[in-house]
Amino acid sequence: MMQRSMGALLAILAIGAMALPSLAGEATANEEGLRIAEGEHFSLDMHFFAELAFNRSRDQLDYSGSFYGWLGNNEEEIAFPYSTGDAFSSAASTSWPQEQGFNLQRARVILTGKAVADWLTFRIESETRGGGTDMELLDAWVRIEPSEQWALTFGQFKTPFGLFQLQRSWRQLLPTLSPATRYISPERDPGLQVEWRRGRFHAQAAIQNGSGRNTLDTDTDQQLTLRFELTGPNGFDYDAPLYGRPEEEQVTVGAAFVKNSLGIIDAQTRGICLPASGSTCTGSGSRDGLELFFGYRADALTLLTSWQKWTYENNRLINVGPEADHVTGIPIPASAVQLRQDDQDLEVWQIEMGM
Repeated sequence: MMQRSMGALLAILAIGAMALPSLAGEATANEEGLRIAEGEHFSLDMHFFAELAFNRSRDQLDYSGSFYGWLGNNEEEIAFPYSTGDAFSSAASTSWPQEQGFNLQRARVILTGKAVADWLTFRIESETRGGGTDMELLDAWVRIEPSEQWALTFGQFKTPFGLFQLQRSWRQLLPTLSPATRYISPERDPGLQVEWRRGRFHAQAAIQNGSGRNTLDTDTDQQLTLRFELTGPNGFDYDAPLYGRPEEEQVTVGAAFVKNSLGIIDAQTRGICLPASGSTCTGSGSRDGLELFFGYRADALTLLTSWQKWTYENNRLINVGPEADHVTGIPIPASAVQLRQDDQDLEVWQIEMGM
């Protein structure tokens, strides 16, 4: 109850923080959101989205006979958070006290802008879900664009894989990611990305941890992602909503490849996997993904499709010999180790269409 009340209060304060500067004439609304500040080489825009629900519930328990008899006369079995006095001994039904309050289902705050110069931009995006008050960091990156052809991004950003993933979910009518992109490939990850554009051709290469957002790297290798895209004469707007109608048709086609190498995970031995007798630790392996995608937007039709194939290989080292020494790092005999390999393949084809 306290979390829900605090969540509602945070939502009200955030809305007020945006509304007051605008009413005072210090902020203006534009296509990038709410312009909080602007200078010759500095700008700050903010988006805020919130989903607030009001819940009202009453839990009721129906029974007949003695309440203690129904529980086998064992008072310790009573798992309810309220007293079991005389009110439960003979009544036919009982209701818990009514519970009601606000629940902040989801809230997202986005800050974007430029700093120092026009070629240096940044983005910070955080979100809270499920009625809690803790904000989770989604995006936190800085982009350097020394020319129209080259761009360098570092921080925590979206992995350049997945046609639907690269679109902003809050602009989509049906924000759904494929199971492969959601559970196999980290949607966001800390790392470094290089982009190159030449006419209608766009190439991206990213090196990331491969362990997901807001987490420490759990293995000794990194994730490599390559993406190649060819657009039509009018380009392709990834920020456009599904139900939007561009004035001119937009086309994109391309492919992407991701290789998430999983090095040995035992950090105690700096990459040497020494499990105890009869136990298992993860050795080298990889999660590899290939995507072919196509997108089309016009006045009367929007068609997006993505085909992905994933291969998950996991080489496990199993110690069947004597217990190894993690402190000294003495290697275990080769005869005491077995190598087992898991190989799983997954194909996903996703189509999204709007008319």
